Amino acid sequence: MNIGEAMTALKEGKAVARSSWSGWKSRAFLYMQIPNFVDKEMIMKMKSIPETIKPMLLSRNFADSNNLVYYDEIVFRDQIVIVYPNNMITNWHPTNEDLLAEDWNEVK
Repeated sequence: MNIGEAMTALKEGKAVARSSWSGWKSRAFLYMQIPNFVDKEMIMKMKSIPETIKPMLLSRNFADSNNLVYYDEIVFRDQIVIVYPNNMITNWHPTNEDLLAEDWNEVK
């Protein structure tokens, strides 16, 4: 499949990978993170957010003509991530080769 078909599969909640990935990437795959809201209580418990950043996230606000609105949650939006064979997960951005490749496959 091509990159467009791979993106469609990701949007459908499927995992994809390129058959040409070899070596350390040979068992890696991509998936699209499901958008999610993380509330104030959970933010304080998250180990992936530095302690110095948590108060900054919780104190962000914006003023409009009627109210001052405080955010008490964070929002994870659509992100494509790569899962490496050791289960390390990080964000993924395609290379030019990835964009032009025809060797994308669904991973099950």
